[in-house]
Amino acid sequence: MTVKSNLQSEIKLVVWMVTYNHEAYIEQAIESVMMQETDFKYQLLIGEDCSTDGTRVICQKLKAKYPAKIELYLHENNRGANSNGVFMYEKCFQSDAKYIALCEGDDYWTDPLKLQKQVDFLEANEDFSMCGSLATRSYDNPAIPNDVEGEAGIFEQKDLARRNFIPTATVLFRSSCITDYPKWLLKSPIGDWPLFLICLNHGKIKIFEEQMALRRVNAGGIWGANINGLNNDKNILTLISMFDVIRDKFNPDINGILNDNYLKQLIKLIELHLKNHRFDEVAQCLQVLLNEGRNISEESENMSTAITKKLTLQEQEINNLKMLNKQLINSNSYKLGRQITGVFSFLKKK
Repeated sequence: MTVKSNLQSEIKLVVWMVTYNHEAYIEQAIESVMMQETDFKYQLLIGEDCSTDGTRVICQKLKAKYPAKIELYLHENNRGANSNGVFMYEKCFQSDAKYIALCEGDDYWTDPLKLQKQVDFLEANEDFSMCGSLATRSYDNPAIPNDVEGEAGIFEQKDLARRNFIPTATVLFRSSCITDYPKWLLKSPIGDWPLFLICLNHGKIKIFEEQMALRRVNAGGIWGANINGLNNDKNILTLISMFDVIRDKFNPDINGILNDNYLKQLIKLIELHLKNHRFDEVAQCLQVLLNEGRNISEESENMSTAITKKLTLQEQEINNLKMLNKQLINSNSYKLGRQITGVFSFLKKK
C-alpha cells in the first residue's frame, strides 16, 4: 500500500485513549498511534485520570514531542474508568473528525498501516459502519502463552448481540453513528460492547484477518480475574448488569437476543452459587428468574401464581420451580429450560 505524504488540512480521524496507572505501557501505546502512516491528518486524544505512578509525566513528555498530534486532558481528580471513558468519548464526538479509533492505555497497535487500511475500507464501503481486526492477546502471567483474540469476517448487529467478538483496541467507526454518548449507557458497567451495537444500527462490521493490535490481559483489568477462562461471580454479575441496561434499547429482534443473554448469565450465576452451596443467593437469583417469567415464556399468563409467590427452598416452592421449568421447555426457550433442569434437580435433593 502506498501512503501519500500530503496531509489534508482538516483532521479526519481522532483516536480515543484513556489511561490510569499505565506507567509500564502508556509510552508504547502512544508511540503505536504516532507511528501510523496515513494520507490524512489524525489526532490522539488522551484522558489521563490522575495516575499515582509515572503515567502523567510520560504523557506530558510525549505531548511535548508531538504537540500537534496529541491533545492531552489531565484530570485534577480521579474520575474512575467509566467517567473518564465517557469524558473522552464526548471529546471525540465533539470533534469534526469523520472517524474514531480506540486504543486503551495498556494496549497498543502493531500495524503502522492500521488506520489507513481501515479508513480506506470504510471509504469504499458505505454499508459498513465500523471495522476492526484480530488482535494478539498477551497475559501478564508468563505461564500463559499469547493467543489470538477476535473473529475475522463480515458481521451484522444480531451477531454482535449474541457475543462480543471485537477486540476493542482494533475498532474504528464512523463518528456519524453516534453524535452524543447515550445517557442510559452510563448505567452499564461495560461501555464498549453496547457502543458497538449502537454503531451497528447504521451498517455492518468488517473484522480483518490481520492482527493489528495487542491487548494485554492483566490482574488489574475488568476481566483480570478471568484470565484462565473461568466463570466467577464478578464477571457474571458484570454481564448481567450490562444486559439488564441494554436489553430494551434496540429493535425487538436484537432486544430478544440480549434478553436471552441476560437470562443465560443468570442461570450461570445460579449454577455457580449451587456449586459453592450458597443457597440464599440461589433463592435470590431464582426469585429474579421467576419475575422474568414474562420475558422467558410465551405462556407467561399461566405462570402468574409462581411469579407472585415468595421463593423459599421448601418443597412447595420447588414444585413451582419445576412447573416453571416445564413451561420453559414447552416454549421457545427450550435450550434455556434444559440448563435450568439441572438446577431444579439439585435443589430437589436439598
